[in-house]
Amino acid sequence: ADERGAHGVPVAGEHGGAAVPVGTNELRLAPGTPRRTASAAHPANWLVVLGRTHAGLQASGRAVAIPLYDDPGEPPDELALADLAFEDTDPAEDTMGGLVRWAIPAEADVSFVTSFAVYHAESADGLNREVLGSVPRGHNAFVVAPGTPCNLSTHIVVYAANGYGEAANGTSVEFRSFDGMAMVVTSTTSTSSTTSTTSTATSTTTSSTASSTTSTSSTSSVTATTTSTTASS
Repeated sequence: ADERGAHGVPVAGEHGGAAVPVGTNELRLAPGTPRRTASAAHPANWLVVLGRTHAGLQASGRAVAIPLYDDPGEPPDELALADLAFEDTDPAEDTMGGLVRWAIPAEADVSFVTSFAVYHAESADGLNREVLGSVPRGHNAFVVAPGTPCNLSTHIVVYAANGYGEAANGTSVEFRSFDGMAMVVTSTTSTSSTTSTTSTATSTTTSSTASSTTSTSSTSSVTATTTSTTASS
């Protein structure tokens, strides 16, 4: 269920085809290679690269994991994040600062996601949202710099994104900025971003496709450093 190879299915080496010998630092998968794991409930979100010796495969805890990106040709669908929380540690009333954090549900298909865009807004549905920044997929936290103006904002909203844009819906968490008080709220809701938005900062949606991997839903072309490669959720 994670980058350590849970529910993995071999795609090269061992039972999945010819092993890649030492000194060969890439593997190209044929178009049409299925993107799957051993569990129907856990989508293939990672490529895991394992070394093999005469003693067998190396331990999965020491494997190299590469985020698997399956180019959808459009922005990602809504991704409901788990445990979204924000702690405002800035003591001023009209500014904010602190750590935004979240978790990815084990059953979520994030192969269409390359980054997460973080906003503050005046409502759970993104009213008058202003961008705080973004982080690449694989990072489940974002640091809001102390002194960041929050104006009338009451919510943090996080959207899944890729090179085509952001998901129409995000996940939100409410916060309050009070003078001399830090506020922590951990309840989350799925939100819609159909309301008008404003921005006082420049946002760049990061398309964080690993240089060694490219995959599509109907056809797959993946290059990875490997002696044995496993698709995992």
